[in-house]
Amino acid sequence: MRSRVKPVCILLNVSTENVPREIIAQGARAVEAYELACASGTQPIRRTRLMLVGQENAGKTSLKRALTGQGHDCQEEKTDGIEVTWCCSLSGGTNQASWCLPVKGEETARRERLEASVDLGVLGGEETLAEEQDLAVATNLALEVMVKLRQDTGLKPVFRDAQTIKEAGPSSSERLQSPNKDILVMSQDESSPFFTTTILEDVPAQVAHMAKEILHRKQAEDARDKDVLDASVTGKTSHHLQTNTAADRKNSESQSRMKEEHKESATSTRDNMEFQKGGCEGQAESDQKVILSIWDFAGQAAYYTTHQVFLTSRAVYCLVFNLCDDLSMNPAEPGDKTPSGTLQYLDFWMRSIHAHAAENTKNDVTNTTLSPPIVVVGTHRDKLAADADGITRMVDEKWATLREFLVGKPYAQNVVLPFFAVENNRIGVADPEIMHLREELEKVARQQSYMGEHIPTKWLRFEHDITSQADQGVNFATYNQVAELAANHSIIKREEVAALLQFYHDLGLLVHYPGDRGLGSDLTLSNTVVLNPQWLIDMFMLVTANFPPKEKWGVLADKWSHLINHGILEESLLPSIWPDTPDDHRSFLLALMAKFDLLCKRLPPAGQSHRYPSQSWYIPMRFGPVKDKKKVYAQTNLDALFYIDFNSFLPEGLFHRLQARAIVWSQERGGRDLSLSQGLARLFVDGDHDVAIEMCTAHLHRIKILVMHVKDKEATSSKRSTAPTPEAVAKVRNFLETSLSELRSLWMKRLAYKFCFPCPCRKVCDLHQVEACPDQDCMHFLDLDECLTSQIVCCEHRRVQTESFKKWFPSSHSNELKEPVIGPVHIEQSFGNIERHMPNLPSWLKGAAKLLNGAPDNQDWMALARTMGYKQNRIETLNEDLNPSLALLTDWIVSSGNTTMSVDVLLHYLKHLGCNDVADIILQAKEHELERPQVFLSYQWDAQDQVAALRDHLERAGYSCWMDIGQMGGGDQLSTKIDQGLRGCK
Repeated sequence: MRSRVKPVCILLNVSTENVPREIIAQGARAVEAYELACASGTQPIRRTRLMLVGQENAGKTSLKRALTGQGHDCQEEKTDGIEVTWCCSLSGGTNQASWCLPVKGEETARRERLEASVDLGVLGGEETLAEEQDLAVATNLALEVMVKLRQDTGLKPVFRDAQTIKEAGPSSSERLQSPNKDILVMSQDESSPFFTTTILEDVPAQVAHMAKEILHRKQAEDARDKDVLDASVTGKTSHHLQTNTAADRKNSESQSRMKEEHKESATSTRDNMEFQKGGCEGQAESDQKVILSIWDFAGQAAYYTTHQVFLTSRAVYCLVFNLCDDLSMNPAEPGDKTPSGTLQYLDFWMRSIHAHAAENTKNDVTNTTLSPPIVVVGTHRDKLAADADGITRMVDEKWATLREFLVGKPYAQNVVLPFFAVENNRIGVADPEIMHLREELEKVARQQSYMGEHIPTKWLRFEHDITSQADQGVNFATYNQVAELAANHSIIKREEVAALLQFYHDLGLLVHYPGDRGLGSDLTLSNTVVLNPQWLIDMFMLVTANFPPKEKWGVLADKWSHLINHGILEESLLPSIWPDTPDDHRSFLLALMAKFDLLCKRLPPAGQSHRYPSQSWYIPMRFGPVKDKKKVYAQTNLDALFYIDFNSFLPEGLFHRLQARAIVWSQERGGRDLSLSQGLARLFVDGDHDVAIEMCTAHLHRIKILVMHVKDKEATSSKRSTAPTPEAVAKVRNFLETSLSELRSLWMKRLAYKFCFPCPCRKVCDLHQVEACPDQDCMHFLDLDECLTSQIVCCEHRRVQTESFKKWFPSSHSNELKEPVIGPVHIEQSFGNIERHMPNLPSWLKGAAKLLNGAPDNQDWMALARTMGYKQNRIETLNEDLNPSLALLTDWIVSSGNTTMSVDVLLHYLKHLGCNDVADIILQAKEHELERPQVFLSYQWDAQDQVAALRDHLERAGYSCWMDIGQMGGGDQLSTKIDQGLRGCK
C-alpha cells in the first residue's frame, strides 16, 4: 500500500467557473471537498456521450454501425432497453479509424473494453494517473519550501532519508522499493534545531526527487529574474539582456508569475492545473483527444419510462427518424396515450430531452443557447426517390416542414443546424454524408462547456477502479466496499466521499441514493452503490416489459397472468424474473424501483394481513387497458371537475409515476382494492369520497381530475345527488400539487403545468360548429387560481362568473375587519369634501369609490344608492360632495352600525349590481386584515387528521394557529401561502 501523504497547507482559489456544475449544485461542502481534492492534482477531461434516440425502426443501430465504420447488417436484431458501446476515441481527425470500436466476440474484446474504460478521457491510463498525482504533490511541496525560503533567507532545504522502507505506489508493483524522504527547511547552522521546520515526513522517494528538481528549477528561474531586475535598476546590461530579448520577456513573465504564485504564502489550485497540463497546452483544441461513448436507445414505447432516467445534459443527442415517413401531424385516435405519428415522436423526444436535461451552457444571463445539443438525422434517404434530383427535392421539403414545426417550440434552442439526410444501408461504399455527420458531431462535442473540465486525479483513479469492477461483472457493491476503494486513493473524509459519489451519480456512471438527500431514509438504498447502470436498466425491464411465452409460465401461470394483464407483481414470481439474484439483492432492486416510482407496494385490506402472507406490488406500466369506463365512474354535474394542463408535454411515463404516488397516498388513507387501469385510476380519498385521475388522449397533454361524493351512491352511479365537500377537493389538489412539484425537482427540471377549469361559456366550437361542444379537442380552459381569487374572469368568448367553481374549494380564510370599520367621525359635518375632512379613511374604501365613480350608469354610485334604499333627496345631498361615491360608502357604513356586518351587506349589494371589481377590492382588504397567528403547523399529508386535532386543541387553549386546511383557499398557491403563513406567525 502507498503511504498516505499528509496534506500540505495550501490556500485554494478555484473559481466556480472551473468547478463542475454538478459539484456546485451539491452546495458549499461539496465545493470545498472538490477544491481540496484538486490540491493533489487534476486532469483535464474531454469526454461525452452520443445518445441515439428516436422511433422504433428508424435505423438508430444501423446509424451507429455506419458512424463506427461497420458494414450494414440486414439481420441485425432490434435493440432492447439501452445498448452502451465503450468507446470511440476521437483524436482530432474525422477519419473512420478514430470512430472504430472493438470487435465483439473476439478473445481480446473484454480486455479492449477494459482498456477503453480506463482511458475515459485520461491520457495514459492508470500509470499516468499515478505519475500525475505524484507530480501534483511534488509541485505543492516545492512551492511550500519556496515560501519558507523567501520568508527567511537564512534557511536551506533538506531532503533526508526516512527510517522506513515503503512501496512506491499501489499500482507500481514493478517499481523497486526505495527509502522514503523527510522534507525540511532548516537554519544554515544545522546545530540550531529551533530554526528547523518539517514540511512533510515520510514522502515517497520519487515524489521527493520530483520536488527537489522542481525546487532547483524554480530557484534557477528566481536567480535569472534577479539578474534582470538588478540590470534594470543599476543600468548595467547583463549577457542575457544583450543576446536574447525573447528570453527576457519570458523571464519577466516568469517573475510576475512566481510573485503571484507565492502571494499570501500560498499557491492557487488553478495555477497547479495549468502546470500539470504540460503537453496539452501546445495542442490545438481540435487535436485534443475526445472520448465518446455511444448509447443506443430502443425505440419501443414500452422502454420510454426507464429511458428518461438516463437523459443527461452531458451528452450530444442524435434524434433519428425515417425520411420516408410522413411528417404531417396525424390525428390522434381516441384513447391513444403515446405519440401517433413521426412528427409527434420527434416532438416527444425533443420535449423529453428539454424537460429532463436542458440547461444554459454558460452562467450568463445573455446566453440563450441550451444544452444538450440535438442533431436531427433522417435515414433511408435513397428510398425517397429513384433519381438524385428527386431525392434532393424530397429532402428539402422534409427539412422545410421540420423548420416550420420548430418555430416557437421551447426546445428550438437545443436543435443544431443543419439537419442531416443519410443512407445507412449502403454495402461496400460509405455514404459521404456520414463523414459530414461525424465532423459535425465531433465539432459539437468539442464545443460543450464541460470539455477540458479538471477532475481531481485521485477521483479518476477511483473511477478507474469502479469501471474495472463493473467490466468484470460486479454490478453493485456496499457503501463500505466503495468507501474502501476510495480510501485506496486517499479519499478518506466522509464529505469528499459523499461529493464524489454524488458527482458520479449525476454523471450517470453509478447510482447511489444517500439517506439524507430528501429521497427517503431507506437503509437498503443508502448502503448500496450500483456500479453498472446498464445492468440496472436490464433488471428493471425484466419487470416492466418482459413477456415470456405462455408455454414457459409453468405452475406460475396465474402469477404471470396477474402481472401481464393486471400489473400486479407477486413475490413468488421474483425468482423467475430475477433467477440469479439473491433475496437481499431483490430487496434492493424493489426499493430502487419504488424510488423511481416504477412500482408501489400493494397493501392487504385493513386487519387481513394474515390472509396475505406474501407481498405484492402494483406496476403502473403494466396496467391493462380500460374495458368499460362506465364501470369505473359515472360523471355528474355535482362532481368537482378540474384538469392539469402540461403545456404540450405529458409523457406516459410521468403519468405512471403520478399513478404510483397516488396509489401510495390512497392506501395510506385506507384505500384498498383500487380500480386501476392504463391511463385511469379511481382512488379512495376518505370514507365519503373517491377521485378519478385520467390521462386524456396523448395529443391533449392533460390529466382530468374528478372528485366524487360516494357515501350514498357508488362512483359508477349517475344518480349521485351530493356534491363533494370543499375539504376533500382541497386534499386532492394539494396532493397533486405536492407530487408534481417533487417530480419536477427530482426528474424533470423544466416540467410546466397548471391547474384549470373547463370554461362554461357555451362558445360554438370551430371544429364541429356546436355550442358547448363536449368533445375534448374543442374544450378551452380557465386558470384555476384566477377563478378562485376573482369574482369574474374573461375567456376569449365572454366574461365568466366564478361562483360555480368556488363552491368546490374552501373559501380563503379571513377574519372580519376590525370594528369600528371607520374611526370616530361626524359624517354630516364632512359632506362637501369628505376626502379632505376625513383624511384617515381606509385606502380600500377610497379605491372602491374610485371604481364606482367611473362605472357605467347602471353600476355607478347612484345605482348602488337606489339599490340600498336611499331616498332621492339624500342622493342629491351626496352628489354635492366632490367625491360622491366615497361619501355614499362612508355614509352607508357609519349609518348602518360601522360594523363588519355593514361591509358584508355592502358586498351583497355590489354583487347584486354586478360590481365585482369593486367587491374584489373590499374582499382583498378583508384578507389583509388577518390577525397574525401564534403557531405555524408544519406536517406531512398522511398526518393531516392528527394535526387538525392538535390545531383544535391549541385553539381551544387560546393559541391561534396557521394550518393549510382552513387558511388556504382553493386558489391559493401552496408554496406562496406556506411562505406567507410562516413569515406571518408570531
